[in-house]
Amino acid sequence: MEEVAKVAAGHPAYLEALLDLPDYPFRDDYGRCKKCDATKTQMFLKRRKFLWCPNCDKAGLDKLIATFLAAVETARRNLDLPRQT
Repeated sequence: MEEVAKVAAGHPAYLEALLDLPDYPFRDDYGRCKKCDATKTQMFLKRRKFLWCPNCDKAGLDKLIATFLAAVETARRNLDLPRQT
């Protein structure tokens, strides 16, 4: 995750695209949550999990995003880049 945070720290458009959480576009049967039938979103920061239900996985997804944003801020400080708002 640290390597991706370094790239995102230097390229705000990449960070924005990553945090956009696009819907999974392929095969509706696989891209839907089995519990609540919501369309899963894509987040490629965990090695074995990249599809997240915005309802059922909300706590884990929020925690992952917070951890990632902290890593981005650390990378910005280490690279002496201005802080993004």
